[in-house]
Order: sequence, then structure tokens, then C-alpha cells
Amino acid sequence: SKYMATVPIIFYLGGNIIRDPDQGVSYDAEPKGIYGVQLGTTLSNLEDMFMSKVACYSESVQLNFKCRYPYR
Repeated sequence: SKYMATVPIIFYLGGNIIRDPDQGVSYDAEPKGIYGVQLGTTLSNLEDMFMSKVACYSESVQLNFKCRYPYR
């Protein structure tokens, strides 16, 4: 099978983004998971992946995606 490049996606639920000019961006909550996602994954596919982790069937939930690349 052909190797598909992946990038790490760090998933946080709740908490706040902390912006520091010296340290960059961090969060005041622990990550809920780190996932390897194939390059080329659409935002819609990403939303589908995480929705099942945060919402019960038919529950209305809004996800907000924040992106930082390159990660550190």
C-alpha cells in the first residue's frame, strides 16, 4: 500500500487559548487526544471525525477549529 503523509492534530475540548509573545500559543487545558490525520483531509472530514467524540446522537454542537502550522 502507498504511504500517506500525516500531520498531528491535537484535540482540545473546553479551556482557553493563551497567547504569549515569547512562548507562542498554548492552552489552559490538557489535550483530549493527538491524532495522525492524512494530508489533504478536508475540514468537513475533520469535523465528522471529531463530532462523534464530543456529541451524542442528534445533539447540536458547534466545533471551532483553530489552526497553527507549523506545529511545535
